[in-house]
Amino acid sequence: MNIGQAAEASGVSAKMIRSYESTGLVPKTVRTEAGYRMYSGSDVATLGFIRRARDLGFSVEQIAELVALWRDRDRAGADVKAIALEHVEVLRRHDNPRALACTEAMPAEVEKWDDERSRDGQASIGIGIHYVPVVIGDVGSERTTAFAGVGDTVNTASRLQGVTRELGCGIVTSELLTVKARDMASDLSLINAFRPASPRVLRVRSAPVDIWYR
Repeated sequence: MNIGQAAEASGVSAKMIRSYESTGLVPKTVRTEAGYRMYSGSDVATLGFIRRARDLGFSVEQIAELVALWRDRDRAGADVKAIALEHVEVLRRHDNPRALACTEAMPAEVEKWDDERSRDGQASIGIGIHYVPVVIGDVGSERTTAFAGVGDTVNTASRLQGVTRELGCGIVTSELLTVKARDMASDLSLINAFRPASPRVLRVRSAPVDIWYR
């Protein structure tokens, strides 16, 4: 397949594919007599692996090491696990403040979208955030897959999103997330903008959930 088809199949832009080849993250592919790049199914699988690793926040250096291990049929599973666990530990120190920072940026993007398309009406969003381990991965069939999170954490966040309509606010978080973010954040200005609300009984939870909102 050509570079456009490889880009569509892997979810990596043609520009980034060229960049990965130039830096050696992926090997230079074969070319036709006319000089066009051609990609195999294995090439596309590697590009997809890199995309998912970037989505998870791995550095280019870490991805290069993971790709090398992935290609090595004699690799030790412990080597891959060690890199992954090291990265997870780094992320855990910052994921709560980052989640709140992301919620701050999302409404701003919606406002920008509204300004650009004001004639089409206004859009609005509510955001719910919760924090406990979550299962993530490719979900679906061989024909259609999507990288998604599933489980109780996702369901709880979805119900918290519904509470935004009840409170007439933009963001609702669980107290668990707010407390952990307060412990981890270097700048408390964003967290201090949230106010506590009375606990809510959510359809997916057996006990009331303490919440904060803004």
